[in-house]
Amino acid sequence: MAAAGLPRPMRVLPCPGQKVRWRNPQQARVWGWHDVFGTGPFRVEGLVDHSNQSMPTGLLLHTALGEREISELWLALEDEAEGDTSGRRHPVGTIAEPQG
Repeated sequence: MAAAGLPRPMRVLPCPGQKVRWRNPQQARVWGWHDVFGTGPFRVEGLVDHSNQSMPTGLLLHTALGEREISELWLALEDEAEGDTSGRRHPVGTIAEPQG
């Protein structure tokens, strides 16, 4: 269950090599993420499991700043239809342990 005010986790976690986009491009632009990380889509380099901290999965993305971790809450698969209500959540690919 997502905390009040936060978006829900991705329905399907991407595999390394897949592309993701900002879930809400207008919000990303307002918060300055377009300027910092780029407009996307972004290639997924890996996944970081934060479940032991009760946090959503982090996605390691190839951004304008190089490889950066961004929470799955702010992203969607590049080809996912807006408003997809399938409700499926399948972890796909390798999840790395958090560093540090």
